[in-house]
Amino acid sequence: MLRARGIHVQSGSGYGRSADESKNAKKNRSLQQRRLQRMVQQNSGAAGLTLVCLIVSLSWILLAGRSVPEKSESVASSVSSSLLAKAGGAAAGPRLHSERFIKKKNWRHGAHDMSQDVKEERPIVASPNRHVQRHAEEDEKEHHARRMRHNRHFDEDEDEAQENHLNRRNLQKMHAQEDEDEQEEQIEKKHPNVRHPHGQEDYHQDGNGHVWGREHEGIHKSQRKFGMDPRDKNCDMKSVRESDEEGLAQCVDSFPFLIATEPEDGWIDGIDFFFDRPKNKIREHCYIRCVEIILNKDEEDVTSEWLIDAVKLGLPTLVETLLTHPDLDLDPLESPGFGALNAVQEAIRGGFAVILKMLTKGNYDVVIDQHGRTVKDYINMKASPIVPADARRILGLSVKLPEEHKGEQRQASQVHRNDFKSGWSQETSYHFDDSKCDIDVLYSITREDFFKDYFLPGRPFVLKNFVPHEEIAAFTKDRWDSTEEFDVHKRNWKVGPTAYPSITDQEYCDKKMTILELEDSKECDDMPGVPMEVAWHPSEEDFTDLWPMYEGEELFKKSGWRNMEEFFGPRGEHAEKLAWQVFFGGDGSGATYHWHGPAFNNLYAGTKQWRIAPPLYKGFTGMPARHAQKYLDEKETSIVMGCVQHAGDTMYIPENWGHSTLTHGFTIGSAVIMPQNYHKPLEIPFMFVHINKTGGTSIIDKFHKQCDSEYYEESWGDDHRTFHTTAHSYINRYGRAVWDKAYTFTVVRHPLARQVSNFFFLAGQCERNPKVCRDRLIPQNVRGDGMFELSDKDKIGAFHQWVSDLYEEYPPTSKQHYYFGSKTQGNDENPEFNATQTSWLVDENDKIVVKEIIQLEHLDDSMHILTKNIPCLLGEDQSPGSHPKGVEFSHKNKTPKYPDWKLFAKNKKTRRIINEVYEVDFKNFGYDMPSA
Repeated sequence: MLRARGIHVQSGSGYGRSADESKNAKKNRSLQQRRLQRMVQQNSGAAGLTLVCLIVSLSWILLAGRSVPEKSESVASSVSSSLLAKAGGAAAGPRLHSERFIKKKNWRHGAHDMSQDVKEERPIVASPNRHVQRHAEEDEKEHHARRMRHNRHFDEDEDEAQENHLNRRNLQKMHAQEDEDEQEEQIEKKHPNVRHPHGQEDYHQDGNGHVWGREHEGIHKSQRKFGMDPRDKNCDMKSVRESDEEGLAQCVDSFPFLIATEPEDGWIDGIDFFFDRPKNKIREHCYIRCVEIILNKDEEDVTSEWLIDAVKLGLPTLVETLLTHPDLDLDPLESPGFGALNAVQEAIRGGFAVILKMLTKGNYDVVIDQHGRTVKDYINMKASPIVPADARRILGLSVKLPEEHKGEQRQASQVHRNDFKSGWSQETSYHFDDSKCDIDVLYSITREDFFKDYFLPGRPFVLKNFVPHEEIAAFTKDRWDSTEEFDVHKRNWKVGPTAYPSITDQEYCDKKMTILELEDSKECDDMPGVPMEVAWHPSEEDFTDLWPMYEGEELFKKSGWRNMEEFFGPRGEHAEKLAWQVFFGGDGSGATYHWHGPAFNNLYAGTKQWRIAPPLYKGFTGMPARHAQKYLDEKETSIVMGCVQHAGDTMYIPENWGHSTLTHGFTIGSAVIMPQNYHKPLEIPFMFVHINKTGGTSIIDKFHKQCDSEYYEESWGDDHRTFHTTAHSYINRYGRAVWDKAYTFTVVRHPLARQVSNFFFLAGQCERNPKVCRDRLIPQNVRGDGMFELSDKDKIGAFHQWVSDLYEEYPPTSKQHYYFGSKTQGNDENPEFNATQTSWLVDENDKIVVKEIIQLEHLDDSMHILTKNIPCLLGEDQSPGSHPKGVEFSHKNKTPKYPDWKLFAKNKKTRRIINEVYEVDFKNFGYDMPSA
């Protein structure tokens, strides 16, 4: 496909236009003929093909000396998620795209000069026939640009007559539009409306400051029956009714999701902006219908997570439906748990100004995070996802423009490090200016600052000189040429006009190239004038060749990737989901406009010129990188931001931001794209190590009731959950810094009392979970109801037999010794984990790292210690550190009644086994064995 289109991207021609259009008439005729032949092949048999091709050939003969304007193909191309998973990476659409992050249609405000005040900008509403509304000046520019694109292949002798005809038609449309605008302006005087960035959506403002879409006004009313709207035929509601998911995840399949759809102007000349997709309205309608079906079931508890997911989807009327539903009372500032973002924060991170106005009712002074910051504080940050033009037009806020931020650019003493020679050609034919950067330029950053200033508000940054010198040296020309893996003369690489051409209905070059050929900017014969690039996904075996100076975990502790785990936490179960990429190309190549999950990008050689845009304006294109950046600079000036990256710099691009890179000289870099939901809280106020059978279930129940916004819990891996997690597993999950900063505590119990309680608890669970009883060797005669038929003497005897059997099956030297005291709970991945309570409280060095250890026997007397460090346990009228009034623990985890545990200490063998197995617990926690 690219060979057919490659003729439109001649070097120096600007968006595919040839410098001498008449000279390329013959090529254009050949192009059109091949396209028509392909269309015939798709719709006709062999006989039809012969006939139509004959007609086409005769037509071209009759039209000799002329060319026909090329029109965009009408069938939108799509890429399945499986294809993207195969082609995932930093340069274009990896396997990380999710249905959750598709944004709302027509939110772009086009090429707008932010340096000028908006003057005489009257409110605009959609016309009855839903045509696009624009100012007369915007109409004239748009029509002219579109017609010029359609007619770029006409000969010069035909251009003037054709444009005169088009201008007459445009003038007629403009006059009609002006009449319509005048009528609507009169309506606006009576019914003020809030203008959408493009005026392409119909929103109104009610008396309470809400901004709503009229199209689905009252959609939640019971009298609206499903199936009455003609748009319903586009929705797959069967999948909704059969879904096993929860919340809005049930609606994912209600409307087909395409990663990329061909824009109106084609992949070579246009950008598939997600907000501008023609079927976004239908998709939003399907989601709303889905919500109606779910709510009518009355079987599901609608929480703030629904509202948050609706915001992430970027669907304003869906947000409206949830906010105004008579049976719902959702708080936009409520987060589903500690460390999670609320709906207002998600609206800002996505750049959804219209939704933000809905959620806040126009109150931008409301505090939205734990740092006391307001909506205004977020929006006034440099490179905020709410771009200044949207803030001004939609929110009525004046925001500092990027050039007005001072003190963040590189100082003279902080010049770029260039104390070594890469050996690669650094000659460039393209001018770039690195005197300013529209995003923050940093020279160091802490974990806490990343979370507060960049992750929460969703902002990008460039970290200067962060990649170690020895790592950069591994990517020099001499070093690569000295290896068999990267021999610059011999190894051939698959190259293309973009990183993943198939996403935008293009092809790789038929011929592979060596690195030297790429360095020399050799052209592909099929695509003249288009710089080639390589996007390669290294395997784990390749890591040693790429980064020989690091062994194993050193790559994540010392390399340019060290900020990934430092900022986002340990990889854990996400390790296999990380998408690694190495990219290189000659002067003028680069990654065209695309988007994916959050990514860190290291540069080892050359210079990269970045163009980025917030998630609202993400998209895909098939333009070469140089044309894509020119397109963005000229047509999307009010949404695009720029910065230059040099060798040694690390660029952080947040989730779903659109971005493109243009290389200057030969460049080599690498990137890692992180999966969604990788990020873990960088600050957890308290962590409870809940050892089994120590009364912890009651404590956690109290956290749920009184500390829900501060208590953080989750599940991960095969069997991990915070409900029963050791100190070492906590540290592995969240990092040592988070653990050390949190208040950490545990409750312990007399070893024999814990063992007795454990025995009777397990016996009572046998009928429900027989495998556990088999693994834990519970005697058959005490399982289930059998326990109630035994006398106290028989119960004590059964316990002694159980302890003896456990000791024989799982002695202290056994790898499964933990079964003597508990199930694995996923903690058996740590070698120190065993039957003792002490093993729950130590780190990898067998050192106890829990700050507070409370004996269950004295828990009531120690409650003032807990309330001092966890004030939410107290009532509103109580002060931290006081003895809590009325703080009682419910005993949910009930165990069948059994004799006093001290009676079980009279058996000599049991005493010996318990003393041996739990020797460290007796010593560490101050317990003694009762007298026989």
